[in-house]
Amino acid sequence: MALSPILATAQRLTFLYLNVQCSEKMLPYILKLVPALERLWLGLSFPRALSKAFFQAFVANRPDIASEMIGPSSQPIQPLCVQLEALLLHYKGWLRGCEETGIIQVFGDIVASAPAFFLGLSFDEGPKGQIWRVHGPGVQLKWVQHRICIGLPGRHGPVFLSAALDHNDFTSPLFRESEYLSVSGHPSGELSIDFLFPFHNLRVLTLLDLTLTMQPTTELPSNLPLFHTLEILRVGSIQSSVMAGQTFHGLEGYWEYEAHDMGSQRPLTGMPACTKLDLKLSRFATLELPQISELGIWIDYREPNMIWENHVAVNVNLSGLRLIHVRGWISPTKMDLIQILRSLPALETLIIVWQPLSPLGVDFFREFVPMDTQRIPGLNKGSGEDHLPAVLCPKLESLQIEDVDLTKQPRLLPVLKKIVTLHAVFGSPLRSFTFMDSGRKWEMIGGDRRFTMEEVIPALKFQLHI
Repeated sequence: MALSPILATAQRLTFLYLNVQCSEKMLPYILKLVPALERLWLGLSFPRALSKAFFQAFVANRPDIASEMIGPSSQPIQPLCVQLEALLLHYKGWLRGCEETGIIQVFGDIVASAPAFFLGLSFDEGPKGQIWRVHGPGVQLKWVQHRICIGLPGRHGPVFLSAALDHNDFTSPLFRESEYLSVSGHPSGELSIDFLFPFHNLRVLTLLDLTLTMQPTTELPSNLPLFHTLEILRVGSIQSSVMAGQTFHGLEGYWEYEAHDMGSQRPLTGMPACTKLDLKLSRFATLELPQISELGIWIDYREPNMIWENHVAVNVNLSGLRLIHVRGWISPTKMDLIQILRSLPALETLIIVWQPLSPLGVDFFREFVPMDTQRIPGLNKGSGEDHLPAVLCPKLESLQIEDVDLTKQPRLLPVLKKIVTLHAVFGSPLRSFTFMDSGRKWEMIGGDRRFTMEEVIPALKFQLHI
């Protein structure tokens, strides 16, 4: 009350810095005395210091969407600081529990009501000066170097928060309720799994340029939530000691750029629910996968067929694999790739990246030509047999070869024409046959399923999204 005359004369005040110890009823009264406020800093003890109703007053600045976000209320909420552009909340500590998650949801509503609005959180705990920026619900954050991003559940989709990564004091974030976590650019290139122990509901983990490690003295808890809640894992690499003998019960998608030598990991890693993977053969050979359907594989062995037969075919149920993206081999023979493809009876989509020393020559493509031409309708009249003869990948619907300029490979054209025409005669599932290079794509099959060579620009390379 003593400040009222002073603040009442400050109609042009644009920045206010307050450590709050007063009641929630007093603070709105103070803020109404400064209508031109653009930036507000509030120092608070814990999230319970101010209720969700207080923060909903900032959403009420946008009456057109406030009713949708706040919902019907018997007591209308009066807008606060209608010209506010930035709100920074500094907490001494962060409590655990559902109430705090509810506060985060309201923070997301504030940002969603005004996309240019800056809402930041800082804490006494953690790296000094670290500010977490709140992003609107459902906003897909791009992967950025030297950042840590988290996502918490909200009414209209995940509410994401991001902060600069402090290289000198990399401590665990305060939000144990997070469902999404992305870390990038740590100077050591590593993240210890101990960092993830406190998270009890983590669903998506992204560590694209880091190695997930485990200290020699660390013992993984038998009931570690991570192995039960995680649904998507994207990582630069994982130390074998973290994976060996573990089971990721809920994991549905797994992407790993690097991998340790397969011989260093025993026993195997179980992923009973995983259907989509993109990784190197050396890691793939250490997994138990009962229901895989889409696979991106980087061949990093000179004898991939041996590894495939002795490890992959034994530990992985390949009967349901419908898509495979093959790349990066180290000079395998033509038969290596063919033998791998012969173990995939349900394959519908095949994408191959052409390597400089690739065996994908005329002999390779001949494997896709139906061999028993005696059963071609019209050529073997009266036989009554016109089904598709034995052919590599009999259920194949789409075949795409990347990183090859077909105009510089004229010797392939006769065998490509034979593949298209004979598959059409037999009525095979093959509907798309393409070559791609430098943003250009050549379609081998026309609308009438006859052999044509049509150039399509622009064209994007295939990427398995996980």
